[in-house]
Amino acid sequence: MKKLLRVLAVFLTILMSSVAFAKTLPEFYNINDPAHIGLGGLKSGFNYEQVCNIHGEPTKVHRTKNPKRDVLFPEPYYEVYAYYGKTVKLSFIMLSKSKEMRLYKIESTGKNGWKTPDGLTVGMKEAEMKKILGPSFQSADKPEHHSYNSEVGSLIFTVKDGVITAIVCIVELA
Repeated sequence: MKKLLRVLAVFLTILMSSVAFAKTLPEFYNINDPAHIGLGGLKSGFNYEQVCNIHGEPTKVHRTKNPKRDVLFPEPYYEVYAYYGKTVKLSFIMLSKSKEMRLYKIESTGKNGWKTPDGLTVGMKEAEMKKILGPSFQSADKPEHHSYNSEVGSLIFTVKDGVITAIVCIVELA
């Protein structure tokens, strides 16, 4: 009988934990439509060739010297950074064996024409961002960062004096 009660208690604990988790997980996503996630016409999982087809060759490319390891990747990888002028930085993961490069982060820090799928760019007003995307997540330690999250990635806007000064798009590696 005691064994049955223990098993039942464990089962109920797991069940209640999953219910609690299910209620908190969607609250992390404040963008339901993944079409909002992107910057400069680039989206989740683009490879280097696709990026170059849209924007041409970058003005500068830099690769880390030593490969890294992570449980998310089947083989060691390098990080590759591609720059378009001084205000756009793209971050790629390059697997060491296949040499395939996948985009995972896009950063825009200037008025360069790079915009989100909704037309938001550096230099626009914070009010316009909130009008288009709605309320953002803000952390207490970095209130100037406004985060919008979906299942395919996140947009993080840096706002100073009511104006967007930087946009970072972090996309899921596909």
